[in-house]
Amino acid sequence: MNKLTFVRAVGTIFVALIIVGSMAGIIIPRGIGLDFANFYDAGQKALVGQFASLYDPFALIDGQKPLGNMTFFSFPITSYLFTPFARFEPKIALVLFKVQSTLFIWAGLLVLYFHLRKFVGSGRERQIVFFAIFAGAALLFQPFWTVYRVGGQTTPLIFLLLLLGLIYFTAGRFWIAAACYVLVVLIKPVFAPGLALLFLFSATRFRFASVLLSAIAAAGSILWLGQDVHMFFLEKLTEQGSKFMTPYFNSN
Repeated sequence: MNKLTFVRAVGTIFVALIIVGSMAGIIIPRGIGLDFANFYDAGQKALVGQFASLYDPFALIDGQKPLGNMTFFSFPITSYLFTPFARFEPKIALVLFKVQSTLFIWAGLLVLYFHLRKFVGSGRERQIVFFAIFAGAALLFQPFWTVYRVGGQTTPLIFLLLLLGLIYFTAGRFWIAAACYVLVVLIKPVFAPGLALLFLFSATRFRFASVLLSAIAAAGSILWLGQDVHMFFLEKLTEQGSKFMTPYFNSN
């Protein structure tokens, strides 16, 4: 076995471990009372129109106890993203949510791989070495695989959206890039400083697009759900948001 064949085999083993680990993570029912419960409860509240208690982790949901007691920290309108899962029993929804997380991670890794491969060069040896290094780095990057321990997260979707935003931004497709990043901030408000940084140093078209899309999202959410839930969201974000900026609390 020559050197390149060995390197390619190692990279293939890394990919196989990612696939096997992902499948095991989906099958093993861990995390049903952790992050998964947070999003499942938010989806259930959205499903029954119970937005007044969206940020109360101990509130009854349609007269039933919530699955977990974690505070929801996304923009109010994003609770609708989790209503499809809330239509199923928790154990089935857990599997579906992990499957979704897996698909987003794999899609993000493929997008990132093909995006970065362009900078490696066209030489066969470089391409093979890069493949092995990339697969190994992905396998060892813990935030990707935490999703299975905590029942699924929004981190895989954020990862994919940030990558798409990067690609469209560098291609000058500022409206699509802004839409990706605004959606990221709606789902995880802790990314707002990143959008602010891009706003300061970007082209005018990106600035205009990000402001307009943010205003449309905010206005639509307020008109649809009312002002009170948004004021409560801002209060919660002010009270507890700072701790979620610390690295050991999340994968951001």
